[in-house]
Amino acid sequence: MRFLQINLFRPPFQEGAFDVILCNGVLHHTSAPREGFMKLVPLLRPGGHIVIGLYNKYGRLATDFRRGLFRVARGSAKMVDPYLRSVKMSAEKERAWFADQYLHPHESKHTIGEVLEWFGQAGLQFVRGVPAVDRAANGNGNLFSPSRPGSAWDHFAVQAREIVTGSREGGFFIMIGRRPES
Repeated sequence: MRFLQINLFRPPFQEGAFDVILCNGVLHHTSAPREGFMKLVPLLRPGGHIVIGLYNKYGRLATDFRRGLFRVARGSAKMVDPYLRSVKMSAEKERAWFADQYLHPHESKHTIGEVLEWFGQAGLQFVRGVPAVDRAANGNGNLFSPSRPGSAWDHFAVQAREIVTGSREGGFFIMIGRRPES
């Protein structure tokens, strides 16, 4: 296994070069998340998986509120961040968390339905979401065992829950897709 840092809009690899692509916490900090995603898809071999982690539109509402509060308070009042309050960490990690959550110059937010559309446009099969995008899913199985993509109502319910629970981890969600064999 090798980890590489590349310009995702100009990937230097041949089509079908990878079994798994992990793009975690990257796309939402680009100027064109969907286009960046579409540049990665051809790099998957048939049967390969792509794992993308993005900020959820609803899971980021509390973070957006705190971001406004920090601007008014000029960076003080860090105690309102539930992660900083609940996790013991070094001052360096605390600064990194705060910068990632509140000081990034650009971030976009996405919905389950939007990412499922990306998968469909790219010809990918949906495998799994974390948190589960289907309210009936029990969370069992490994990350690469297929689950149902859920309904629009499931997506609404899952994302509504993220308004409350998503702020603990910054409103982050993961979607996994698979390139069909043929």
